[in-house]
Amino acid sequence: DDRERTAGQDIAEGKACTAFEHLDMDAETAIPVFKKKIEEAGYSVEEFYQSSMNIVQDDYRSYNTYYNFDLLKDESWKGGLELFFDTATGKMHGIQLDMDREETGGMTVGALEAMKALGLLDEKTDGEALLESMMEEATEDTIGHVVQDGLEIELMLYEVEEETRYSLTI
Repeated sequence: DDRERTAGQDIAEGKACTAFEHLDMDAETAIPVFKKKIEEAGYSVEEFYQSSMNIVQDDYRSYNTYYNFDLLKDESWKGGLELFFDTATGKMHGIQLDMDREETGGMTVGALEAMKALGLLDEKTDGEALLESMMEEATEDTIGHVVQDGLEIELMLYEVEEETRYSLTI
């Protein structure tokens, strides 16, 4: 497909993607902080895989490098964390955290603590209150959505094999 590009092509061109906003954060800095804060929340973080998907179509450029991690507690899978960055510039696009209902508190607060530690959320942001407000709005038909410190934060419910799962996206 002539629209797909390699990571090397994107890096050589050096132009930022146009599909996402960019946070002033890179993978080398962000990944260790996310690992630490999620571990402090009670989970072990294991790298699952890294991939890249880069597409150019006219003026539209979607360059994403994904870092995916399994989140475990007592050696059982409890959720997944995906951090994604602009392949060309290395700047952070955002995160996605998938978990079951029982894990939303710890995982979400851990992720929000990482965002605070990286300077992407205000230190005074109350992660638990933020999660509660989104949980009140989130149903299978509605996404809990807030804008906090310039970041769009969404919580979505979905069903997998008759189990309700949650997805937090920042």
